[in-house]
Amino acid sequence: MGDQTPCRRAAVYARVSTAEQAQGSSLPEQVVTCRAHIVAAGFAEAGVFVDEGVSGAKASRPGLDALMAAVRSGDIDVIVVAHLDRAGRSMRHLGELMGELDERGVALVSVAESFDSSSPSGRLQRNILASFAEFERQTIAERVTTGTEAALAAGQWPGSYAPYGYATGPPGNRLRLVPSEADTLRRIIDLFVEEELSTPKIAAALNAEGRRPRHGERFNARIVRWLLCNHEHLCGRFTWRRPELGYGRDP
Repeated sequence: MGDQTPCRRAAVYARVSTAEQAQGSSLPEQVVTCRAHIVAAGFAEAGVFVDEGVSGAKASRPGLDALMAAVRSGDIDVIVVAHLDRAGRSMRHLGELMGELDERGVALVSVAESFDSSSPSGRLQRNILASFAEFERQTIAERVTTGTEAALAAGQWPGSYAPYGYATGPPGNRLRLVPSEADTLRRIIDLFVEEELSTPKIAAALNAEGRRPRHGERFNARIVRWLLCNHEHLCGRFTWRRPELGYGRDP
């Protein structure tokens, strides 16, 4: 009998970001797709590595870091992803990742794009698709930035949660004062500046007066410290990038 070619050891890598989770993306679906490809290709499964709620723009991810540790130990010959952007959306990071895989002789296989980087044509296709993946990420980021700038220019609050002392409401998503919270902020400043109380004592005084934080039943030193250190809550201004925008009235 002749020597048999060793079976290539293939690992599955799957990832979803927080936003993709909200849109119904599924890690199990990715894993099933990759495992089916491993079986069809005649590979031997060498593990499943996943990152849940992690952006593809991040170079360091728990699942990917564990996968690369296995690669560096020589335990993996092939990495299978459902789609190239599961490996990453940053061209710089993808380039570094793919460069190391090439140096170690580890192939990157994408099921959706049908390429295997163990061949020259596969590496070319991989690099072209990686460029498109980064272009898509940058386009999405630009749209978000443009939308935020438009909201700010219209005097609207760009975030989902208003600062303590304010609430959002019509017209548009504009900020308005919440009298009870604004009064609590004034009281915190008075206790801190005029009476020179520590944050634990300020919290105790607020609780004794029947005041309540926005979330939770009682004030504590951490909440008080956070409100005092966040000057934007106290002065009624919000800084996004460099421009400083006023809300009209301070609490």
